[in-house]
Amino acid sequence: MALLLAAPAAVAEGVPEGILLRPGAPIERALEAGGRDRFEAELAAGKHWLLRVEQLGINVVVEVRNPQGQSLLAVDSPLGRAGAESLLLTPAITGHYAVEVRCDQRDAPAGRYQVLLEELPAVTTTDRLRLRAEGALSDAGRFYREGSDQARERAAVKLRQALGDWRALREKQREAWTWLFLGGLEDEREDFSSSVASYERALALWRQL
Repeated sequence: MALLLAAPAAVAEGVPEGILLRPGAPIERALEAGGRDRFEAELAAGKHWLLRVEQLGINVVVEVRNPQGQSLLAVDSPLGRAGAESLLLTPAITGHYAVEVRCDQRDAPAGRYQVLLEELPAVTTTDRLRLRAEGALSDAGRFYREGSDQARERAAVKLRQALGDWRALREKQREAWTWLFLGGLEDEREDFSSSVASYERALALWRQL
């Protein structure tokens, strides 16, 4: 993806709550069941910010609050202890935004995660297509997190939109993970024939990487 180049991941141990997220500088943390970490990000209004949390052996929920402390967006997925939770934010006001990464499962094994903040451009047609794909994926995570049958159906629609954009962008890895998200959603809805087909699409893409 045509994103900002990331510096080597910093492994943070015992970092106090409210650590500042800097664009392009990933932070890796350990997390236990029921645990939560808090970060802060200074986000400029009108720009497009992608927050990605790679799950490295633990299933997390990611939530962002605006400068007034109100919940702005919370996402989750059925990917379990792997894959990424991603949020696309375009703030209306400049300020400090709080980011919380937490594991709501009380009996989950401990694991790690890596959080990365990036500013995405919106100059070229490719930039705008990528923004649309990231936005659809972010919406899917939000709808999945809501949990109702109607919301899960809306998540599936957003995932299918993202799949078309990843295919147009030739982003095979992102497309594969999105197929896994869709397959997990279909599996939870007991649409097993569709979930198997989605998993097979993901596997075919992984074999090409």
